[in-house]
Amino acid sequence: MKNLLSTIILFVSILSCGQESSLEKDWTRIFIEEFGSFDLPPTMEIQNGLAKKMTEKYNLIMELPASNIIAQQKGLNKDMTIRGAKGKGGEKYARIILTTILGEAWTKLYCQDSPFGEADLISGNSDVKKQFAANLKSNNFKIVEWFPLKFVKLNNMCALHISYVRSGHKSDVKVDEYQIFNNDRTHQLILSYRVNEKSIWDADFKKLLNSIKITNIR
Repeated sequence: MKNLLSTIILFVSILSCGQESSLEKDWTRIFIEEFGSFDLPPTMEIQNGLAKKMTEKYNLIMELPASNIIAQQKGLNKDMTIRGAKGKGGEKYARIILTTILGEAWTKLYCQDSPFGEADLISGNSDVKKQFAANLKSNNFKIVEWFPLKFVKLNNMCALHISYVRSGHKSDVKVDEYQIFNNDRTHQLILSYRVNEKSIWDADFKKLLNSIKITNIR
């Protein structure tokens, strides 16, 4: 089976042809094969090692792996290419991770009503929290604060919102995970940043969420 999300194309702002919405100044529109697109703020970059092919003329980056597309605070790529580097890229922390998971046909991308009843969300909340706590513990982290599961409409797309604060190396980290349902697949979008850096990332992350467009509607 052809890998999902196998190609990602980064266009500079002036190369946003065919897109209905305009780009924020200095932002980059990310086009992903068999997904759609989202806009990336100038404070972030695609993680090094993911891009395998680049054409300088149009600043296109192609052939990303299907498993994960990761963006991080700008400057970290440069730090990681120099052994023992302690540049400014590591002073802050932010991540955007996009993964598509195949499964059985379930609910449409633009469902009319929530596929979850109130009782489902309440009963599922405890199980999901336990699962996440176990996963974090295996990486020497723990849940500091947990927020109840919510069904949300993300740009009118149906999604489950999982939100919590976890411990971190330098500061607690706020994590927001959106599981966007698209019939036989789920697009998992995870956004995270240090709690004490909320003023740096929160507004841009909200704009990023508003920019998401899925064109591969199943």
